[in-house]
Amino acid sequence: DQGDYWWELRPCDYYCEFEKEKIIWQEMSNEPSFAYDKKRFLINQTAYMITGNNLKYIIAILNSRVSMWYMQNTAYSLSKGAQRWIKQYVERVPIPPIKNEQIVNPIINLVDQILDITESQGYEQDQNKQKKVKEFTEKIDELVYKLYDLTDEEKSIIKELVYI
Repeated sequence: DQGDYWWELRPCDYYCEFEKEKIIWQEMSNEPSFAYDKKRFLINQTAYMITGNNLKYIIAILNSRVSMWYMQNTAYSLSKGAQRWIKQYVERVPIPPIKNEQIVNPIINLVDQILDITESQGYEQDQNKQKKVKEFTEKIDELVYKLYDLTDEEKSIIKELVYI
């Protein structure tokens, strides 16, 4: 009951961050569920957001098998394999610095293609579109392995332990 607007129930120093493009995610999930938001969604206390630069690069890393493997080995686990994707764990995911444009640019291009498909009409019912997203996601995983300079053995470990 404070302020001039319905959302001013208490002071919010970071309200302007909701107006920006951002990555949002839910706290409890059995897989990475990071979403790219350019529609200025508001979120509640069981969701988090990241604003800033290089968001498409970051979201690719966070939604990758490497990130899932990392969370399975560091985050608090819930029953049936779900993780608590809370800030204190997500902010520790090691994001490689952007150095190799030959890997980073294709990752961003694939993220753009995924966004185009998933934001298109009828995505939820179109199995061909869903297969294409899965294919692009697998390509991103392969590029992320290169960013981390993983060996074939390390890739195998991640693929065996991570169920996405």
